Amino acid sequence: MLRIFEDVIIENSYYGISIGAGGDNTFTNVECKNSVTRDLNLGLAYIGQRFTFEKCKFITTTGTGFQCFNNVNKSYLKFIECEFAVAPLMSQITDVLFEKCIFSKKVTFNNPSNKRTKFLNCFFNDTYGIEFTAISSFTEDLVVEGCTFNCSSYGVYILYQSLVRGTFKNNQFNGGVGIYHANCNGEVVFNSISGNQFVGCSTGIFTTQAFKSAKITD
Repeated sequence: MLRIFEDVIIENSYYGISIGAGGDNTFTNVECKNSVTRDLNLGLAYIGQRFTFEKCKFITTTGTGFQCFNNVNKSYLKFIECEFAVAPLMSQITDVLFEKCIFSKKVTFNNPSNKRTKFLNCFFNDTYGIEFTAISSFTEDLVVEGCTFNCSSYGVYILYQSLVRGTFKNNQFNGGVGIYHANCNGEVVFNSISGNQFVGCSTGIFTTQAFKSAKITD
């Protein structure tokens, strides 16, 4: 059943929005602020699919941010033109789209089983933009395209054995290190790195060792 929540302000709640199941819901122009724990709590169960958040603002700066968790094969979460004061913690989530979103804090992938996440035309405005911290387990088939990284330290920070088959296309990195890759054990970390601009960066692409099968063009 399709449910639409539109033009709502949620303030001073324990969670702004907390979802544990259901599907096919749309949230448009919803603003969450001053939440006690987090603005958005996505602990979606098996039937939790096809949620869309459009032009929503999650602007609580305290608490633990919000965590995307889903144990279905394909969740089909969409965030379109949303603003995040505290960025999502990506944990076991699949098939998520962030398009034209603004992140004031870094996005962290901290768990294996993250698959097919896309960032299209987004803005990252913290010292780090996207960070992968799950050592010896992998985020798979990530796409970052048309995004702008205003990051003083690292635009993309990839720890040892934490990403496979990443695609970075037509992005702009302003300052710091654009893309940092620590190490791997023979995995194909990058599908391709193409059409990116590195403006005022100390290093555009910084990789230390075990770099294999990357296609870097344009």
